[in-house]
Amino acid sequence: MKKILSLILALTLFSLSCVLLVSCGGNTPKKEPSVMTLSLNPEVEFVLDENGVVVSANALNEEGNLVLNAGVFVGKTNEEAVKLFIDITKDTGFLVSGSVEAGENNIKVAFSGEDAEKRYDAIKKNVTDYLDTKGITAGFENVAALTDAYFDEQLAKCLPYLDEAKITAMSYEEKLEALKASREETAKLTSEELKNAYYEAKELAYEKAKLEYVKEKANIITAAMIDSASVTYFNLCDSLEKLRYDSLIKEDSLYQVALAEFRRAKVEFLNYRAYVAGLPEGETTEAMTAHLDALEEVLNGAEQSLANAYAMANAAIDEGKKQLDSAYATLISTIKSIDSSVAASLDEASDHITTGLDTVT
Repeated sequence: MKKILSLILALTLFSLSCVLLVSCGGNTPKKEPSVMTLSLNPEVEFVLDENGVVVSANALNEEGNLVLNAGVFVGKTNEEAVKLFIDITKDTGFLVSGSVEAGENNIKVAFSGEDAEKRYDAIKKNVTDYLDTKGITAGFENVAALTDAYFDEQLAKCLPYLDEAKITAMSYEEKLEALKASREETAKLTSEELKNAYYEAKELAYEKAKLEYVKEKANIITAAMIDSASVTYFNLCDSLEKLRYDSLIKEDSLYQVALAEFRRAKVEFLNYRAYVAGLPEGETTEAMTAHLDALEEVLNGAEQSLANAYAMANAAIDEGKKQLDSAYATLISTIKSIDSSVAASLDEASDHITTGLDTVT
């Protein structure tokens, strides 16, 4: 289990802390941290500080990773981040200048917090003016504000070791701070599967930390018995980690090869589509249209290959998870039968594991 975390990032399990909020009156948004998402087809998320400055940027899909890899968003205001998003999506062909079809070029933005509408109003005119100066016919639509449901969904992914009830019970400020800290941990991970692998490895590290806590509370004999009972579980942890690495993370894995081909085909299709859309009316030839159709067919094939590679890898990983879950249940049952006081230690372990864990070997 230490291998994935060592290769990706050093694990940090953090204490959640509240953020002091400062209120402002009038039509100006309150000076408080918030979250902003942008969606075109690339979907990205930005955590903003109390001044509306980006402190973390996270992709919500693979296309979003293409956008974030092409520019530095941290340190920019929310308005500057939107404009950079426009520049990059235009350059990469996601945003089309010229003739567009219905439903294309509709940028959706959402903010969290009580003043979500005010945050949108504060940048709407400048953003629409910016689109005009770029010669882009596009919508800039404010969609439903990001509520607790959004935070709960995202935190369930990146903090899998926390019970649903604990996440739900957090205040808005705690959820935002927890999301910010997690996004900063995975800032250098440039694919969704790398992030997922990190989250799952982190969950296993958390379970190991719980067992270590129980051992520390137990006497020498009980601790030795726990070590003996844990062998199968830890071996399965190592096997699952290796399987996940070989299947999803290793550069020459079927998934990573398919992902690279999908990204290449996506960029080629988008670039040519943008070129054709930007031609003066009447200059698009049948050959151009046929070539664009051919590129789209290649892209669809690459997308299907990626989906197949992902499904194949996850089928094996899911089976490994089932074996691990079974071994964990057996281990916990065995530990509780060894010493009645151990059960109490297990129950309190979660509340005590709030500091950093050294997983680098």
